[in-house]
Amino acid sequence: ADFPLGETIVTWTVTDDAGNSATDTQRVVISDNTDPTITAPANMTVNTDNNSCNTTGVNLGTPTTNDNCGIKSITNNAPNSFPLGQTTVIWTVIDDSDNVQTATQLVTVNDNQAPNAQTNLPDLEWTCGREITEFPTVTDNCAGEITATTTDNLNFGNFGNYTVTWTFTDPSGNSATSTQQILIPEPTVDMPSINENEFCNQDLVPSIAFTGNNLNNKSYQWSYKSATGGNIDIGLPTSGTGNIPEFSAKNNGSDIINAVFTVVPFGNDCEGNPINFSISIKPTPTMTKPDDIVACADEEIDRIRFPNNIFSVENSEVSWTNDNTAIGIGANGNGNIDPFTATNTTSESIFANITVTPTANACEGISETFTIEVKPKP
Repeated sequence: ADFPLGETIVTWTVTDDAGNSATDTQRVVISDNTDPTITAPANMTVNTDNNSCNTTGVNLGTPTTNDNCGIKSITNNAPNSFPLGQTTVIWTVIDDSDNVQTATQLVTVNDNQAPNAQTNLPDLEWTCGREITEFPTVTDNCAGEITATTTDNLNFGNFGNYTVTWTFTDPSGNSATSTQQILIPEPTVDMPSINENEFCNQDLVPSIAFTGNNLNNKSYQWSYKSATGGNIDIGLPTSGTGNIPEFSAKNNGSDIINAVFTVVPFGNDCEGNPINFSISIKPTPTMTKPDDIVACADEEIDRIRFPNNIFSVENSEVSWTNDNTAIGIGANGNGNIDPFTATNTTSESIFANITVTPTANACEGISETFTIEVKPKP
């Protein structure tokens, strides 16, 4: 008998001579233990996608399969994107009885894209007598950053313009070339915008970044003295290299300090022409603390004067505040305090703190406070 795959019920019947019969059943199960066959598609070689180190959309082909009964599924573990190099794809066939067979296919991805080099690189401003050791780089679709090589001379003894041909080669042997102009100009320095600016003592002087020297090996030397050539201290070292850092202005004297800076640019192993610029540091005005005043209610108080000889800086001006206007003076004012009548409507002495702040050359100074006591009438 020819039984199909799966379960078949066979019914047996027996009949005696008198025509009596009886039946019984037999269960016949046919199993498939024969693996299917599979032949993977041929190995293949493809190139990376443009500007990528992977490739997508690869048509792997169709495997050849067979089974004695029937095939349930054909699958593979191929990635959506194949990386550079070799990837083994496993093809799997499963028949209707879940018998499994596999085959492999080798997919090779090659890189045939040259590094992304420009025909002409930006000009490089360089120096005399110093070899170029920092080579240009470009990006590559697989290797990332590629550093150039060259057989050209990279140490120039004279001023002028030179051409260097750079070659960029990736690990797959793809290459591209670029040319670059090497320029060697003279060093210069621009006048900084801070020239002739004025600052008060303890003001924050902003950093001074020098410009005008476009050489890659640019440097600056700076120093300062007084307008008459003497040594001074404005809160900054008297000399240095590079840009001038931010600093707190210093003038503990009573006169304005004019600091004259000399800046010398360097480059191409040459010293450029110096420039001079200046800044002024104004002193912080201070004053002698005025004497406290004691008066009686209704007493006429003369003008309270702040004479010039109590200030550290000539021609200082003052502003003042009063924390108790009940004594007969306003809450604030400028200059001397005008005559007033002392006032006290209470039975006890009252006090006012008068805070005086000197100003000179638009610089606010250190405040002093004195007290006015007004006694009540007996």
